[in-house]
Amino acid sequence: MPAIIGYFSSSFGSGICAFYSRIFQAKEFSPYEIGILISANPLLNMTLLPVLSYLADKFCCQTAMLFVCIVIATVSMFGHTIPDRRVPTISWFLVMTASRVSLSPLLDQRILMMFPKQERSNAWSYARSYAAYGLGIGSFVASLVFLYTVSWVAVTVQHLLGQIGLAYSMVVIKPYERTERVPVHFVEELKVLRTNKRLMLFLFSSTMMGAGCSFIDNFLGELGGSEVLMDFAASTEIPLFQMSARPHQTLTERRAMAIAMSVWAFRVVRYTTLTNTRAVLLIVPMRGVAFAFTWLPSLLVVSRAFPLGLPGGRIACAPRAVFPCPRRHPRGPPALPQSSRGRAISARARRRGAPADPAAAGGLPPAPRPPTTTIPEAGRSKTAKEARRATNHPMPARCVYYSPSPHMLRFTAVEIPPCFIGTLVFLSIWLLLSLARTACSPPFGWSRLNPTG
Repeated sequence: MPAIIGYFSSSFGSGICAFYSRIFQAKEFSPYEIGILISANPLLNMTLLPVLSYLADKFCCQTAMLFVCIVIATVSMFGHTIPDRRVPTISWFLVMTASRVSLSPLLDQRILMMFPKQERSNAWSYARSYAAYGLGIGSFVASLVFLYTVSWVAVTVQHLLGQIGLAYSMVVIKPYERTERVPVHFVEELKVLRTNKRLMLFLFSSTMMGAGCSFIDNFLGELGGSEVLMDFAASTEIPLFQMSARPHQTLTERRAMAIAMSVWAFRVVRYTTLTNTRAVLLIVPMRGVAFAFTWLPSLLVVSRAFPLGLPGGRIACAPRAVFPCPRRHPRGPPALPQSSRGRAISARARRRGAPADPAAAGGLPPAPRPPTTTIPEAGRSKTAKEARRATNHPMPARCVYYSPSPHMLRFTAVEIPPCFIGTLVFLSIWLLLSLARTACSPPFGWSRLNPTG
């Protein structure tokens, strides 16, 4: 129960975060200035969060750091909404953004420590799902509060209540077992990033995806959209998150990430061609599709990039710094039934009655398997290539260990269903037609934005 309260309260109090651009517009900031200020959020996630994660792991001060961040974030939130002058507003906003960077990662670490390793993944997944409910309900409540009070200070009270619930959960939650403090080296974490080009490209793509949602409220505001409509957009991802289990069982992480980024890019570009606020309701559900297809693949991509001894680094490098990236299971994910030719047999083929080893059923000799070796630190069998890779990165143990369930890190290698291909083709055609119509018409919003031009 404390874990559920912590996740729900943290997300419920973050309902005001969807109104950053509207708050700046009320203080007479230009759209260009708003874009520059909001870009501080992903930049601080990429620069400040790794340093804070390293300090928290080095000194095992996650709880103390979280309380300090809660106090600073609450005070700076009031300082951001109350003054009307530009310099105090900008200063408080930067302080608030910097203090909120490590709230979600530290909360994930704290809650994971309260469960035994055997039940950690299932219990954490159940508690973490309430964050989606808190975000959707909190965004809708924040819009209603502003609709009736017409004051951003009143919405800030909701943020205060959420931070109180978060602090309560941190006091009640106790770790299941003691963790030892061990020396760590920040340079070793940077070496992992420098030598992994795929991880750097993934982080860059995630940052660009996050930047695509920073100006959406400005478009909706120019179209005359209300705050209730803007926050209804955030609540649409709840049912889509609940229905994302089946696609995750039939798609590889690369295909899921490709679908997520394609849908996200289409959504952002389609926003620029809107002429009616009602069309937002047709585009908004794509947000849930993108996030649902990014969640587990991001865990797998980052967990493969870091060695076993860097769980804090995985959290620091998670996309948008809100998704915890656990290490691999100590015994490894359960292997799929393999044929003699080394190909995995999907669950659909097994349901249809396919034998676990078609070659063996036909009397063919099995294909040779690669040599394996056992690494005592990992506690599971690895191939010689993986063993050399683990030996080349000797990393010390950290304060917190993650033991996700195997199904969280396994993606069955099957083809993309035709429905997804048809959906992508339909979205592509819709986007091309919209861009063609926009190119043949006057600039969007020209008469409305420049009535004298």
